[in-house]
Amino acid sequence: MQDMRSDVELLVHLTDDCPVVFDRVARFNVVLTAKVIARWADRSLQTISDYRSGKTNIPIEFWRRVLEHYFDARIIQLLVPDCLYWEAFDPGRLVNTAPSFFKEAVAAEGAHHEQMKMVAEILGDGRVDEIDASSIAKFNDAYMEHRTRDIALHRSINAAYTCARQKAGAS
Repeated sequence: MQDMRSDVELLVHLTDDCPVVFDRVARFNVVLTAKVIARWADRSLQTISDYRSGKTNIPIEFWRRVLEHYFDARIIQLLVPDCLYWEAFDPGRLVNTAPSFFKEAVAAEGAHHEQMKMVAEILGDGRVDEIDASSIAKFNDAYMEHRTRDIALHRSINAAYTCARQKAGAS
């Protein structure tokens, strides 16, 4: 069961601050107002007002519809309160179809996999010493960079492939 008070607080915060946010569906910036949220969630302004005042419970479907348009980690936390770990990436920022990117990213991923094999071997002997701890710390330090690069490589490969197919179809 959701804590309605936290829902109300989030909705009030979003609509009172009126931040400029990126609408992921329309693909442009909007001022986040009660009217915009009402449109996104297909609700009346009166319903939004009732939600804001706590007069009416805010259904999870409302937050799902808002999340389709505007990514906010607090909404994820409302929808999945027991979630301890999740990742969010900006898909637009993670696409690079320059030929040099693919070579560099694959080389970096190869280095990461070599490091992973070394860490697995270190842990395989059942002993941990200072060298092991140092290697594992380096592996952990580089992990998020690897995750970001891996997703960027995947998205970029698919973007380049889609572009090549479109060009081939246009010929």
